[in-house]
Amino acid sequence: MMIRNFFYARKQTINKKSKLIGGKACVLAKLYEIGIPVPDFFVLSAKACVHQKRIHLEKQLESFLEKHEWNISKETPLAVRSSAPFEDDTVLSWAGQLESYLNLTSIHGVLDSIEKIWRSINDPRVMKYMSYFSYPRSKRTIAVLIQRMVRPLFSGIMFTSHPVWNQTDSLLIEVAPGSCEKVTAGTLNPVQVYVNKKDSSIQVSNINNPKLQAFIHSDYFNQLIELGIKIENYFQAGQDIEWAFDGEQVWILQSRPITSIQDGRIAFDTEGQPWTDYFFAERFVEPLSPLGWSILDEKIVKNAFREPLWYLGYDHLAREKKLSRLFNGMPYIRLAAFHNLYAIIPVYLISEDKRKALKLTHDFHDSVTSFVRALPYLITRLSGHSFQWLPFYNLKQWNQFKRRMPMIENLKNRVEQSESFEEFKSIFLTTEKLTESFLAIHRWSITFADIFSILLEKYLKRIDNGTLSLKAIDLLSGLAHNKTVEINLALKNCKTDREFEQFLSRYGYRSESLDIAQPSWAESGERIKQLLETVHRTEHTASIGRLDESRKQKEAECIQYIQTLPWSVRYPVKWIFKTLLYYGQEFTRLRENQRDAWHQILFVMRHTVLKTADKLMAQKRLYNRNDMFYLTRKEFLKLLASDDQAVINIDRKKYSEFGRKPPVKHVKEKNKNTHILTGIGVSRGHAVGRVRIAETYEQALQAQYGDILVTHSADPAWSPVFNLLSGLIMETGGILSHASIIAREYGLPAVTSVQHATDIFTDGEIVELSGERGMIKRFKEQEEPQA
Repeated sequence: MMIRNFFYARKQTINKKSKLIGGKACVLAKLYEIGIPVPDFFVLSAKACVHQKRIHLEKQLESFLEKHEWNISKETPLAVRSSAPFEDDTVLSWAGQLESYLNLTSIHGVLDSIEKIWRSINDPRVMKYMSYFSYPRSKRTIAVLIQRMVRPLFSGIMFTSHPVWNQTDSLLIEVAPGSCEKVTAGTLNPVQVYVNKKDSSIQVSNINNPKLQAFIHSDYFNQLIELGIKIENYFQAGQDIEWAFDGEQVWILQSRPITSIQDGRIAFDTEGQPWTDYFFAERFVEPLSPLGWSILDEKIVKNAFREPLWYLGYDHLAREKKLSRLFNGMPYIRLAAFHNLYAIIPVYLISEDKRKALKLTHDFHDSVTSFVRALPYLITRLSGHSFQWLPFYNLKQWNQFKRRMPMIENLKNRVEQSESFEEFKSIFLTTEKLTESFLAIHRWSITFADIFSILLEKYLKRIDNGTLSLKAIDLLSGLAHNKTVEINLALKNCKTDREFEQFLSRYGYRSESLDIAQPSWAESGERIKQLLETVHRTEHTASIGRLDESRKQKEAECIQYIQTLPWSVRYPVKWIFKTLLYYGQEFTRLRENQRDAWHQILFVMRHTVLKTADKLMAQKRLYNRNDMFYLTRKEFLKLLASDDQAVINIDRKKYSEFGRKPPVKHVKEKNKNTHILTGIGVSRGHAVGRVRIAETYEQALQAQYGDILVTHSADPAWSPVFNLLSGLIMETGGILSHASIIAREYGLPAVTSVQHATDIFTDGEIVELSGERGMIKRFKEQEEPQA
């Protein structure tokens, strides 16, 4: 009698058994069910590798093969491949990590290969890879796919969207004679064929092989194109497809998502460990100074990562010596820290940009398992340590902190009046304590902003029967008392030099970065004034500050709709809606207002450092004021406490990585075809304009009226530039990133998560942008967009 170790695609519906048969086999089963030609196969389930003995497996395998009339010989060889639950997921490819064995001609060869694949799950290389990306233990099982071999005349790889550009209007098909194993291994250069999806026209370089050329222009090749489009439409995502042609039939051997489209946020150190810029990307758009980084590093890491990891019981990671590091002056966090922090949250409650950027792969079962494991720690540690995990208590703490903000003005005055290093040190340490208190509140506030925006979005979809057509961002935009909006309105309304001076007197503490090495607006007022003059010369009128009425109208529509529900559900539905809306709006507004408060603290800190520099220069111990920012925090405090009168020498070579942008990824291609890139739409609207690439604040200030700004990330301090723009494209950020929030306030169409955008686009090219669909269309050099 057969046990439940084997599943046969042609006899059973197995595409719902992914936990048993793994991703690769599950995909092939789905393809078979929709009529895609795949070589006949069966699967040895993941359960078998736990307790199965070879002698029992051999008998079962012989019985299974005999029952289904499978012969193994030189004429009918088999392939044995891994098929694990964690392979070929939507955010990370495991290509090359596990083994495949081909052209097996005996049952003993098949059994040997099965055992090798089982053992490979414990290979140190594979275990290290899984550990780095925090794959749950529940996924560390492996099934085995046993498939009839195809003897190909030609084979290769087909990308249904361009793997680098995410170009969706054409396919890239790589073709080579014989087996595609050499192509996937990179030991054979295939012929590349570009296929236009609309008219099936092809572009191909010169081919020396007449048979290969004949195949590319045959009906079989057209059949391959049709199969690729059908598979992409079925999975609703770009696919990386292995295929083979045996002279009579085109076969699909494997299909998986094109993960390279989502790459770009992960950097690897020399040990192969992954790090991500996700948390820091929207906060730091340029490399940090040594002083700025050493001040913020441990404070941010402690509040945003170490303590939350400790609350969840990940003590070993919380005590890790280095959870953060710099790559070319840009800050990164260990990817494993994010994976552990988000392990208890179901993926569907995590924003799309975060899932992709952090490569979060856990499922609901994994979340429940992680939550059960963490619950004792949460109860004993979180409840006894702080109550800020309660939203109303976090708001209360923030209101108490705001009452301490007037002391910032007192600290400013103290800096101006102080002359002693001892006093400078006292002020500096006070600003550090304020920063520490601020971050303890801020970490929960930004967490709640994400949680309530997602819950509100899910709730709207749940109660809507198709009449509302609202998104959460419609109800979280145009909020009163948004500090960034207030400041930009004040700037826009400056008409005279006196009004501008008053503006700088009130808001001059703002800066384009949280790095204290960056000048404040008060120090770089001339640049802001030039931008303001440009804004006043244009006829463009941004919609900033005008979304309040629209938001209120949409809120009223929701309430009116809820009133039409049956009385038995009306009141609970309304109460839940109003609760989610209240907290969603409060914490969305706090993202901007708390950032403004932090700028005020950092302004005093920067002023203290510069006053120290002035005193040192007066003593002829320092020759360049900005050299102070090449000290570390420890060196700066030591200097303030020392009576040494020696000249301070800064070894700039020691900090050669600071102030240098990361190396550009070479992703440009010379391609004259019109193509489309996709990202995440974060601000509604449609725009057509010329690209203006900006990797720095200085470059952003060069924007002209009607430009579409393309950048890695935009700081809130860049927002005065938004007065001029017709659109915004960013490589990073979600719907609640600072730039996304302000873009909506300006009515500026915006798309985020467009990987490598600053490298793909070129200054001056014309693009069309849809902030609704997250689509960007590029035009040919001689092509003009339709009116």
